[in-house]
Amino acid sequence: MARPREFDETTVLEAAMNCFWAQGFEQTSVRDLAEWMGITGASLYNAFGDKRSLYRRAFVYYLAQTVHDRVARLDARPADELAKLLLSVLLGIRVLARTRPQREVLEGAGNGVLALLGIGVLTVLD
Repeated sequence: MARPREFDETTVLEAAMNCFWAQGFEQTSVRDLAEWMGITGASLYNAFGDKRSLYRRAFVYYLAQTVHDRVARLDARPADELAKLLLSVLLGIRVLARTRPQREVLEGAGNGVLALLGIGVLTVLD
Protein backbone atom coordinates (compact mmCIF):
# COMPACT_ATOMS: atom_id res chain seq x y z
CA MET A 1 0.00 0.00 0.00
CA ALA A 2 1.40 3.37 -1.03
CA ARG A 3 2.10 5.93 1.67
CA PRO A 4 0.32 9.28 1.41
CA ARG A 5 2.41 12.21 0.22
CA GLU A 6 4.03 14.18 2.99
CA PHE A 7 4.42 17.42 1.04
CA ASP A 8 2.23 20.10 -0.46
CA GLU A 9 2.26 19.61 -4.23
CA THR A 10 1.78 23.31 -4.98
CA THR A 11 4.73 24.24 -2.77
CA VAL A 12 7.08 21.72 -4.35
CA LEU A 13 5.97 22.61 -7.90
CA GLU A 14 6.70 26.25 -7.19
CA ALA A 15 10.13 25.30 -5.83
CA ALA A 16 10.83 23.19 -8.94
CA MET A 17 9.72 26.06 -11.17
CA ASN A 18 12.08 28.43 -9.34
CA CYS A 19 14.95 25.94 -9.59
CA PHE A 20 14.47 25.50 -13.35
CA TRP A 21 14.11 29.27 -13.73
CA ALA A 22 17.35 29.95 -11.82
CA GLN A 23 19.52 27.24 -13.36
CA GLY A 24 17.90 26.22 -16.65
CA PHE A 25 16.72 22.75 -17.61
CA GLU A 26 20.07 21.32 -18.72
CA GLN A 27 22.03 22.59 -15.72
CA THR A 28 19.48 21.40 -13.16
CA SER A 29 20.08 17.95 -11.71
CA VAL A 30 17.54 15.78 -9.93
CA ARG A 31 19.59 16.31 -6.78
CA ASP A 32 19.25 20.10 -7.23
CA LEU A 33 15.51 19.74 -7.66
CA ALA A 34 15.13 17.55 -4.58
CA GLU A 35 17.09 20.07 -2.49
CA TRP A 36 15.05 23.06 -3.75
CA MET A 37 11.81 21.15 -3.28
CA GLY A 38 12.73 19.84 0.18
CA ILE A 39 11.94 16.23 -0.70
CA THR A 40 13.97 13.10 -1.38
CA GLY A 41 14.93 11.99 -4.86
CA ALA A 42 12.74 8.91 -4.43
CA SER A 43 9.73 11.07 -3.53
CA LEU A 44 10.40 13.25 -6.57
CA TYR A 45 10.45 10.24 -8.91
CA ASN A 46 7.38 8.66 -7.27
CA ALA A 47 5.32 11.84 -7.46
CA PHE A 48 6.45 13.37 -10.76
CA GLY A 49 8.36 10.75 -12.75
CA ASP A 50 11.54 11.89 -14.46
CA LYS A 51 13.06 15.38 -14.72
CA ARG A 52 11.31 16.18 -18.01
CA SER A 53 7.90 15.22 -16.58
CA LEU A 54 8.53 17.44 -13.58
CA TYR A 55 9.59 20.27 -15.90
CA ARG A 56 6.31 19.96 -17.80
CA ARG A 57 4.30 19.99 -14.57
CA ALA A 58 6.25 23.03 -13.35
CA PHE A 59 5.63 24.72 -16.71
CA VAL A 60 1.89 24.06 -16.49
CA TYR A 61 1.96 25.46 -12.95
CA TYR A 62 3.76 28.56 -14.23
CA LEU A 63 1.17 29.01 -16.98
CA ALA A 64 -1.65 28.65 -14.50
CA GLN A 65 -0.09 31.30 -12.27
CA THR A 66 0.83 33.84 -14.94
CA VAL A 67 -0.23 33.40 -18.54
CA HIS A 68 -3.85 32.40 -17.98
CA ASP A 69 -4.51 35.54 -15.92
CA ARG A 70 -3.01 37.69 -18.66
CA VAL A 71 -5.07 35.99 -21.34
CA ALA A 72 -8.23 36.51 -19.27
CA ARG A 73 -7.46 40.23 -19.05
CA LEU A 74 -6.95 40.34 -22.81
CA ASP A 75 -10.27 38.56 -23.39
CA ALA A 76 -12.01 41.50 -21.74
CA ARG A 77 -10.70 43.91 -24.41
CA PRO A 78 -12.71 44.76 -27.53
CA ALA A 79 -11.90 42.54 -30.53
CA ASP A 80 -10.46 45.36 -32.66
CA GLU A 81 -8.13 46.47 -29.87
CA LEU A 82 -6.96 42.89 -29.35
CA ALA A 83 -6.36 42.44 -33.10
CA LYS A 84 -4.21 45.59 -33.18
CA LEU A 85 -2.24 44.37 -30.18
CA LEU A 86 -1.59 40.94 -31.71
CA LEU A 87 -0.60 42.51 -35.04
CA SER A 88 1.91 44.70 -33.22
CA VAL A 89 3.34 41.65 -31.46
CA LEU A 90 3.62 39.70 -34.71
CA LEU A 91 5.34 42.63 -36.42
CA GLY A 92 7.72 42.80 -33.47
CA ILE A 93 8.57 39.12 -33.92
CA ARG A 94 9.25 39.77 -37.60
CA VAL A 95 11.71 42.53 -36.68
CA LEU A 96 13.25 40.23 -34.07
CA ALA A 97 13.66 37.50 -36.69
CA ARG A 98 15.69 39.87 -38.84
CA THR A 99 17.91 41.11 -36.02
CA ARG A 100 18.30 37.92 -33.92
CA PRO A 101 17.41 34.88 -36.01
CA GLN A 102 18.24 32.33 -33.28
CA ARG A 103 15.61 29.62 -33.10
CA GLU A 104 15.23 29.64 -29.29
CA VAL A 105 14.66 33.42 -29.24
CA LEU A 106 12.00 33.21 -31.94
CA GLU A 107 10.31 30.19 -30.33
CA GLY A 108 10.15 32.02 -27.01
CA ALA A 109 8.54 35.04 -28.61
CA GLY A 110 6.24 32.87 -30.73
CA ASN A 111 5.00 30.88 -27.72
CA GLY A 112 3.79 34.10 -26.13
CA VAL A 113 1.80 34.98 -29.22
CA LEU A 114 0.35 31.46 -29.38
CA ALA A 115 -0.70 31.78 -25.75
CA LEU A 116 -2.43 35.06 -26.53
CA LEU A 117 -4.26 33.43 -29.42
CA GLY A 118 -5.39 30.61 -27.15
CA ILE A 119 -3.42 27.93 -28.99
CA GLY A 120 -2.01 25.20 -26.79
CA VAL A 121 1.53 26.18 -25.85
CA LEU A 122 2.32 22.72 -24.51
CA THR A 123 2.24 21.24 -28.01
CA VAL A 124 5.63 22.88 -28.54
CA LEU A 125 7.07 20.68 -25.77
CA ASP A 126 5.92 17.38 -27.26
